[in-house]
Amino acid sequence: MKQIIITALCAGLSCVAAEQSRFPKLPDSPSKLIGILKGAGDRYTIGDVRVDYVKESDLPYLVGLLDSKEPCAFLDMSTSSILYPGKSSVGHEAAYLIEGFWRRYYPTDLTSQLYKPDVEGIKHWYQRWSHLKKLAEEDGAASGSPPSPSATNRTSSGLGSVDPKLAEKAEVVLRGTRLTPGGGSKYLICEVQVSKVYTNRSGRSIGKSIEVAAYSFRPGVPTGSSTFYLERYNETNTNLWRLVGGEASTGISHNEK
Repeated sequence: MKQIIITALCAGLSCVAAEQSRFPKLPDSPSKLIGILKGAGDRYTIGDVRVDYVKESDLPYLVGLLDSKEPCAFLDMSTSSILYPGKSSVGHEAAYLIEGFWRRYYPTDLTSQLYKPDVEGIKHWYQRWSHLKKLAEEDGAASGSPPSPSATNRTSSGLGSVDPKLAEKAEVVLRGTRLTPGGGSKYLICEVQVSKVYTNRSGRSIGKSIEVAAYSFRPGVPTGSSTFYLERYNETNTNLWRLVGGEASTGISHNEK
């Protein structure tokens, strides 16, 4: 019986692999993908997911497309069975690719049909992020060394102590203080009092206190006041967030005990 189960499992995995291999992989760059989507009809199905597919260097091109209403195909994963009538637009797919930059993998869902972009929010984020990045690079060039923490802390438009590199990947950037040490198994979830929200492109409201999760086996939320770089923990609990990357090195900066 055990051998039969193993054989059936292997056969099933082989079928999945064969099914995925029938579909094309993502092209070398987002610009090439946009070109493919323009001529692909209503939908374009791919068979792979790529980590860090969208690079920082792709952002100016993609942001420049956000207002485009030119029709193109939706992008589907080969495992998707979701089908709505109609076509996508170049602006919609460009925004979806930027979502992939934030989340560090692309595509981020079974189909781009499910993605609801906040185009003005993306533009606002890009403007502030670009300005912070420029200031950090200027300080680094003036000193003849890579940008220091003091350089990357320089802010504009009311932003406080924010690391622009960490902010690239975050849906929410805020200043807060840990109220509880946290509990859990895989994740430790603690309560954080929010003092200031720098960036919020999540579409969710941020209350006076939130819950923040971090891996229990990695450095997490420290005591004291910190800048938090957050991504959504799940789609149901809107007050529960996770440190970007699940740990302090990618989700915390400017800690003051």
